[in-house]
Amino acid sequence: MKCKETGFRGLEGRFAAFPITERLKESLKGFPDAENAGCVLTYGYIDHEAGFTFEVIAAGEKKGAMYRFSETSPMRSAKIRIDALDDEEVTVFRDEDGSLRKRYADKLSTLDRYKVSEEIMQSRELTAIDDSRNHVFPDDVTVYLMKEGFKTEDCWVRICGLRNRRLIGTLLNEPYQDLGCHIGDTISFQVGETTDKVIVCFSDLVPGKTLTHKDLEDGSLLKQAVALFDTDRTEENFVRVMQFLRDSDIWVPCTSLPKEETAGELREDQALRSDSGVYLLPEILRNGDKCFLPVFSALEEMEKHQGSFTKVRCPFLDILPIAANSEIGTEGIVLDPYGKMFILEKSLFDFVKGLRSQL
Repeated sequence: MKCKETGFRGLEGRFAAFPITERLKESLKGFPDAENAGCVLTYGYIDHEAGFTFEVIAAGEKKGAMYRFSETSPMRSAKIRIDALDDEEVTVFRDEDGSLRKRYADKLSTLDRYKVSEEIMQSRELTAIDDSRNHVFPDDVTVYLMKEGFKTEDCWVRICGLRNRRLIGTLLNEPYQDLGCHIGDTISFQVGETTDKVIVCFSDLVPGKTLTHKDLEDGSLLKQAVALFDTDRTEENFVRVMQFLRDSDIWVPCTSLPKEETAGELREDQALRSDSGVYLLPEILRNGDKCFLPVFSALEEMEKHQGSFTKVRCPFLDILPIAANSEIGTEGIVLDPYGKMFILEKSLFDFVKGLRSQL
């Protein structure tokens, strides 16, 4: 079977042998027994940025239906992108007894840096979007951008997460139209069916609005957005809350820790810091066995929080790394926990950071 007929799922995380070619001879240079190789043993994996790749493992020879492989090279690394081997015959090894994986464990350990989040791994199992995937870059999909008053436009998007029935990704090219999103922005999209019964990915872009700091100062717009989402839990309303959060200054109850008491104990991404050098450690709310970092849209909302604490106002984006790196292990951030609350799970932090500012 040719490599291009196998599909990335049949090759990812598996050993595969290819008959020797001039190109593969070059890749084998420096490996034991390379000069006498009749085939090459490789291991398939997905580089999130560079696409599907085969790591060269060892030189080999084939006699009948039997293969014999030499030792690997601990000092040499050679990689081949999948499109260079599309038309080559491939033999995939199931390695059911784990003998190959055990033998070449040290070589495989060098690929650990290409591991991705569980959400990206789950997205690779979505067969419904296979027709939208890039052959070489399985995490990149064609997404149709839809916005009222504009023509539908297709762009490449690199998947970076999942939320319910939506996918989250990074826009890889600049739209031709002024759709309010740009290359490098994070967008959410979903899978749908056209009138012709074709499965596609599309993003119904939320119309943007230019705001000022004064518009967001009292927290009323943020509270209105949360109230709207509370009554109508659509994806559009959910994204609108995150857009307001992204640009808002919020109130955070903190414990003041003098600098001399925390020297060497706290990293910069674990606490806020006052102009005088005092560390301000945000308080944590517990709900059963789950912990959340509480923030408030307005001072009057924070007055509902009991206890002795320092009132701190800061940009919402400043609190994200602190919630993400809390030693307690927070599940996320809870906005206005004593009123109409809104919970932002930790898995969506990068999505919020990637949203384009409306200011």
